[in-house]
Amino acid sequence: MNIVLIVFIVLLNLFSIVLVYKMLSSMELSDKMKIIIISEIIMYVMVQIIYNLSSGNIPENIAKKSRTMLVFTFLPINMMVLFAPIAKNLAKIKSKELKKEKFKEKIIRIILIDIIIIICETMYLNSIQSGIIKMIER
Repeated sequence: MNIVLIVFIVLLNLFSIVLVYKMLSSMELSDKMKIIIISEIIMYVMVQIIYNLSSGNIPENIAKKSRTMLVFTFLPINMMVLFAPIAKNLAKIKSKELKKEKFKEKIIRIILIDIIIIICETMYLNSIQSGIIKMIER
């Protein structure tokens, strides 16, 4: 079961990278790679922060054991949901399909939606960890 879960998480992460790569279609390869690497780092740090916020009332031993799996599960999800729309707009601004004013408006809207998603994700991660505690207590 662990192998299946690990393979699924790896495939999900690869899919998210390919999706962002495709969203940046009009950019040069070196720019795409820089943006993907920077976005992965930012998303990883962000998921770590979200995880830490969600595990505030969770016993430390439970939080440590579930951290890696949950972080690497939510990292690609956040890349696809939170960063892919930003990447698409970055490509449009780079290819001059989108004006800077319109770009700023879209990015602000995307960020506001992302904040709502992050709040929901924090509550969901807390719920998952609480469920783990209930399973262990049985």
